[in-house]
Amino acid sequence: MSQIQDRDVSPKPGSERGSRTLEQWYRYFARQNNHVDIAKWRNPRSWEGASWTLILGWMWADTWRFLSRCREVYSEVRAFGGVIRREYGVPRWRQVAQLCYLAFELGIPLKHYRGYQLFKPERWKRVDEFLYEQGTLQRECIARSFPDEESVLRDKLEFYRYCRSHDIPTPEVLAAFEEGRVVFPEDGAPQFPDQDLLVKELRGGQGKGIKKYAFDEEGTWKREQSSRGPKALTEHFAQRSAEENGIIVQPVVQNHDDWQPFTSGALATVRIVTGRNNEGEITPIGAALRMPTGDAVVDNFSAGGIASPIDISTGRLGPAVTSVPREGRFEMDRHPDTGYLLAGSVLPEWDCLADVVMGVHSRFQSIFVGWDVAYTEEGFRVVEGNLHWGCRLMEAPSMTPLSETSYPQTYDAWMRKVVDAGSPWTIRRKSV
Repeated sequence: MSQIQDRDVSPKPGSERGSRTLEQWYRYFARQNNHVDIAKWRNPRSWEGASWTLILGWMWADTWRFLSRCREVYSEVRAFGGVIRREYGVPRWRQVAQLCYLAFELGIPLKHYRGYQLFKPERWKRVDEFLYEQGTLQRECIARSFPDEESVLRDKLEFYRYCRSHDIPTPEVLAAFEEGRVVFPEDGAPQFPDQDLLVKELRGGQGKGIKKYAFDEEGTWKREQSSRGPKALTEHFAQRSAEENGIIVQPVVQNHDDWQPFTSGALATVRIVTGRNNEGEITPIGAALRMPTGDAVVDNFSAGGIASPIDISTGRLGPAVTSVPREGRFEMDRHPDTGYLLAGSVLPEWDCLADVVMGVHSRFQSIFVGWDVAYTEEGFRVVEGNLHWGCRLMEAPSMTPLSETSYPQTYDAWMRKVVDAGSPWTIRRKSV
């Protein structure tokens, strides 16, 4: 059973406490976003007017959540404990203790234990410094800034139309389907070129639902032993859209030759987060190169891809990291498929890419956007923009907490501007 409480922490005129609260927003958000109180029933104020049935319900919900988190700890150690013990010398009992801290004290998904390589002593020392998850923080920023842009950046068809109308280079959308019918192109007659196609969820994220349809010599598109001609393919996409809440169809795009060492075949992209300060200046906050491996059709870190941190001042890459061990390791200096040395190399065309992205951000009003950009055979292409961009891709590869970037200062300055304009700053706190 969960309850959402609104707590107004806007600075009051002449209130020293309010000022301190605003300056310390980062730490407050980090704790509130991750931590979920288990024992709400222990709070005396919760007992006022509560029946024993309600109190027992709280206790049962807390017990169930406790057991569920214990099962997650067990599953994590069972799946990866042997590798971590063998390759990194961390005994299982210590892994269990550390995972319990993440589960019950920080209240974060346990995948971060591997993604951030927190089993390493030098990284565990910084366990309390990372943000890990920032849904609460991002929702506040969107709600207090330009919420009308959320639909443009969330809906891939709207984003494509916006890019076309503002001369932003982006991969072509061939067709879009929703609720079993064609919604793009407007005449309802999509034409598919004789090449491989990529299908994405209209409003999906993290690489979920992306599928590749390979074009063959017989003039059909094949996937999972099924081959379809143009008419059958259109009917198939329409049916998929009814089951998956909308899809878009795009041609498969290849990386430029200079970026081919970073990919096993699918498109490699850079995730670069840019921020706009209260004076309107746009600067990069952090960046990482996302690389597909094996026969994957996406480069997403959460889907088993690897990611290298990018020094935003030089474009130099660091060692790649992954959340799924490869040959017993969670980090690597070379791409596992191409053998290209990543650590220490400079990403080709980095300076141009950064300039392109900051130029694209200038055509939006949102304060922070996480852009996915590819260097293709036709030049730079902005694949998508994300208002809800994950901390893990910014923090885990570089092992630099967002608190050590310009992110807190930019957010703090924006919130000060919002409060000065008379808009309340309300933190929505979750408790269980």
